Amino acid sequence: GRAEPAQYGVALRNRILAQLEWPPPEGLASWDGGSLAQALSVSDDAVWRALRKEGIQLQRHRSWCVSTDP
Repeated sequence: GRAEPAQYGVALRNRILAQLEWPPPEGLASWDGGSLAQALSVSDDAVWRALRKEGIQLQRHRSWCVSTDP
């Protein structure tokens, strides 16, 4: 298999988890993938991959829930 670049490893995971402890940028109710990527100067893809690996779910941009119940 292909080795992942170092930036997608434990160091990035730790940086993301540390960043999530801080308040989100002004105007955001919570961190999202894009704002995390920007704050850490990495790609959105790197952030989402690390979060998926950790099983962390971030809030989506929507602040409401759409029910699919009939």
